[in-house]
Amino acid sequence: MQLLNGYFDTVVLAIAGKGDEVLRFMGDAVRAFLPVTGGMAAVAAYRAATEILEKNRDNANRRKEIERGRGPASSRSQLR
Repeated sequence: MQLLNGYFDTVVLAIAGKGDEVLRFMGDAVRAFLPVTGGMAAVAAYRAATEILEKNRDNANRRKEIERGRGPASSRSQLR
């Protein structure tokens, strides 16, 4: 459950942190509203998805280091 919570924290920060809106959580998926104009919806969605993927990769690497005993003490705040 902690892993899924960390994932959703990352997703919400990437979307809502830019003024966009998370509408619904569906299993491990998210429906969001990105209020953009001028044909930039695809660009906004791509940027949010890229940020989410990068942060999830970083979190996974931190988790691996913590599990191997080489990282800082485990805490949820470090996995965002």
